[in-house]
Amino acid sequence: MAEIHWINQRGYCDGPHPEKCNGKWRYPKGRTAIRRFIKQNGVINYELVCTTPGCRFVSSPIPNAAGAILLGKLTELKTRYAAQVSVCCYDGCESTAIEWHHFAPYNTFGEEANKFPVQPLCRDHHRYWHEKMDGYQWRRQGQW
Repeated sequence: MAEIHWINQRGYCDGPHPEKCNGKWRYPKGRTAIRRFIKQNGVINYELVCTTPGCRFVSSPIPNAAGAILLGKLTELKTRYAAQVSVCCYDGCESTAIEWHHFAPYNTFGEEANKFPVQPLCRDHHRYWHEKMDGYQWRRQGQW
């Protein structure tokens, strides 16, 4: 008999979901797939996805080296592309090659970072913001 998984009001199954534990990624075999995510600026990231029907769990980006290893071990889903319509929100900048600046950094908030807003910034203005903030959160070792 097939296992039945319940989906809660937020669209997540009862798990378990992929997670980073003691510096290594753990993922439930048979319930995890990998997907390439290509950002607007062309950077390729990898993310782990729960394959339970109806579950909308997607991990934060995993390191590209880990993604390359897992490509051969997990089912690969169709590549996801960032929307191509945003413009850098820095006043006067017209660049459409943007990165998403998170109000809540992943290395501090983990998955909860996805609940906070993001703003489109071009690479130069994104770096400028972080440099003005004295490398804010770049040097801190993340929990994920």
